[in-house]
Amino acid sequence: MRPVTTRYLLQAMLAASTLLSTARAGVKGAPADEATPLLPPTSASAASQLWLVNTRSLPHAPTQSSRRKLPEVERYDDGWRTAHYDELRLGGGAAPVTVVFVHGNDTDDAKCREHGLALYQALSTAAPAPVRLILWSWPADYIPGTIRHDARLKAERAEADAIHLARFLADLERGPQGVVVGYSLGARVVGGALHLLAGGTLNGQHVASISGRAQPPLRSVLMAAAIDDDWLLPGHRYGRALSTVERMVLFVNPHDRVLRWYRFLSPASGPALGMHGVVSPAELGSQRRKLEQVNVNPLLGSQHGWSNYAASAPIIERLRREVFSVQPPMPLAVQHLRRR
Repeated sequence: MRPVTTRYLLQAMLAASTLLSTARAGVKGAPADEATPLLPPTSASAASQLWLVNTRSLPHAPTQSSRRKLPEVERYDDGWRTAHYDELRLGGGAAPVTVVFVHGNDTDDAKCREHGLALYQALSTAAPAPVRLILWSWPADYIPGTIRHDARLKAERAEADAIHLARFLADLERGPQGVVVGYSLGARVVGGALHLLAGGTLNGQHVASISGRAQPPLRSVLMAAAIDDDWLLPGHRYGRALSTVERMVLFVNPHDRVLRWYRFLSPASGPALGMHGVVSPAELGSQRRKLEQVNVNPLLGSQHGWSNYAASAPIIERLRREVFSVQPPMPLAVQHLRRR
């Protein structure tokens, strides 16, 4: 394997800086507003909620016997307060839209909260309906040592956390719309969780819902996804993920200066999904209609950091449409988001 000595991998899967506030803006190349109606406007935006689920104290290698070890839960009400797990799990009726956001690498708990507060502001301000944003804080703190060691260990942790996320989503009561968002290595957490929810296995583990009730279908948005570009294909590592969702949107950037080094993560790694999207979409069969790939290179250039995604009004607007639209646009060929 080629050694990786460049400084760019030091930034791999970095969730950096604070999320900048952004006003709603048009998206060039996206379908017109009338094709994707939003939820009816209400005066209930003040009913939106911000939660945090912290898995940093849970086992990094969970087993079936660790099922009863629950994550720590907090709610933001002019400050963070400790909440009971069931307060979040059973409170889905208060907001019709639930969003789970999973951050990337090199993100401690404080940074997760900082980013989350700003994302909450971007989603809830002038929202057409109450939204419940759940921040997923997983153990992605920087680990001293070689760059490759840090990246490999976080990749392992991400899949361990996928089991925790799948269990949480299986038990979570939610309204008719639910969106799971994963950025960089957070996309590995999300992809693994969706695969498990569809009955797949991951590292010998599987997930079953406590309640056994049917859940409304999810949507998923993966940004700068740090997973292999063939893992969503049937029979591959996350091959059942698409069967869990009604729709999945991939934000891809062929010139991402961090993801270009992803293939060196391990001897078996291929190109990153977040660079060019799914390698052979035709192999998805009937699931292909659920997938949309959006090229954000015109907006970001070679940048990878979360701050770059967050500061882009068209990207945040595209995310808002996935969150609040009643009937999202049907997937097209690769779309290109551009500045106006």
